[in-house]
Amino acid sequence: MLVLLVAFELWNASPQRRQRRRFIVFAIVAALAFGGYLWITSNYTTPHPAGGVVVHGFALDGEVRTLLGPDYTVNDALEGAGYDPMRVWTRTSVTVMRFALLFSWLTMFASVAAMIAVFVMKQGSRQAPRRSSGLGQPTPVAAAGAS
Repeated sequence: MLVLLVAFELWNASPQRRQRRRFIVFAIVAALAFGGYLWITSNYTTPHPAGGVVVHGFALDGEVRTLLGPDYTVNDALEGAGYDPMRVWTRTSVTVMRFALLFSWLTMFASVAAMIAVFVMKQGSRQAPRRSSGLGQPTPVAAAGAS
């Protein structure tokens, strides 16, 4: 909602070419953010047996790192830790990945909202300006000038 308010306030008087450019930029940003969200979700999350997902970190805890081997994987460590990622990865790495997941999601939806705002502004600027005749019926500007 905030993105829509800001977009309408700042960009409503922009020329058509600039609005088109903004639309394309926001479409690219939305696509990249969506791709980033999918990549993080597929590489840094695991389904929790009770429902939901567990967000992994990118740096293993020192103690867990020494235990890993062919017979004991990261998934085994996560299961043994009761699906608490803070006991398998460093707190900082888990927090960074949670933030990255949230940031990519917010960026994607803010970009889509900005695209909608630009689209609506472009549609509004294509219509001919109208002026009220005083009787509740809008009159085209050209016809009002002829009388």
